[in-house]
Amino acid sequence: MVKPKLKYLFISIVVTAVLSEVITMGAAFSKEGGAQKEAVQNKAAQVKTAENNKGENKENVSSDSPVFEVRRLKTNEPRYSIELRGVELGDLFRVFAHDYKFNFLVDKGVKGKVTASFTNISLEEALERIAQMNNLALKKEGNVIIVKPNLITKMFILRYIEADKLLGISRNKQGQKEQGEGEKSMATIYDLLSPEGKILSGPQSNSIVVIDYPPNVEKVKNFITAVDQKMSRKVFKLKYLSVKDLFPSLISEEINRRKEQRDEREKESDEIKGIRGTAGAEN
Repeated sequence: MVKPKLKYLFISIVVTAVLSEVITMGAAFSKEGGAQKEAVQNKAAQVKTAENNKGENKENVSSDSPVFEVRRLKTNEPRYSIELRGVELGDLFRVFAHDYKFNFLVDKGVKGKVTASFTNISLEEALERIAQMNNLALKKEGNVIIVKPNLITKMFILRYIEADKLLGISRNKQGQKEQGEGEKSMATIYDLLSPEGKILSGPQSNSIVVIDYPPNVEKVKNFITAVDQKMSRKVFKLKYLSVKDLFPSLISEEINRRKEQRDEREKESDEIKGIRGTAGAEN
């Protein structure tokens, strides 16, 4: 028979052991749960970061993508709000033809992109402004609008400077034109042209013809106005130096040029004398 004190001591030891095991298991579960919670939080942070990156990439893609928005305003007459960014001109005319019942005939030379923002404007006025901005001409024939590059032709008659020199054209002994190194020395006038522009010799004496867009033709006009000026001349008397000392290369070139002219005249004279002598002998 167990004594009462020993019985209570035994039960206390057993209860203490059971409680200790329960506490140990609870701590283990708590630690494991904390680890799982931390893992879930880390995963959520990763997903959030991925979503943010995805959103940033989406913004980058959308900023590089063309924007074409046309919104009808609540007005009595048809007025629109138009937002364009990086839109191909061909796509612009295609959408306007399909959605707003226009008939366009677009030239193959119409290229480029348009970026514009209009508010409270009619479609016709918007088309005119877009055409003007991109050097295009709109010509209406019946119910069709013809769209083509707005190339114009203008002739300039030069007063003081030689047209051939301005265009970099030299002539051989037979008087035939040759495009030589002069073009490089006068490349400035060619730099004023667009890729589609041209400069040709004009039909009138000492004239040139420019074919290009209006802004480029205006640049050529300003350039010609600046260079086609009368050269002033003044005579200086030298007391101690000679002209040869000041401009030796220039004097040498002038002497050689005059010698070549004299030789050519003598050669022509000899040829004429020979022809006359042959004709006299035959007679």
